Amino acid sequence: MFSSRLFYSYPQTKTYFPHFDLSHGSAQLRGHGSKVMNAIGEAVKHVDDIRGALAKLSELHAYILRVDPVNFK
Repeated sequence: MFSSRLFYSYPQTKTYFPHFDLSHGSAQLRGHGSKVMNAIGEAVKHVDDIRGALAKLSELHAYILRVDPVNFK
């Protein structure tokens, strides 16, 4: 549900997922939503060091996937 709301609210983010089946309830959307929820879980587990806990994920999105920081308000 998270990913489908993301694409609905911010349609420009679809450009980062050209290979995804973006139809509601697709396996790819569910998989991405699961990854997002796992990252949130890690942040909660390491609330005293959220930056450290999410550093690899941040580097992935910034330097490899090259996601525009405006998408992370």
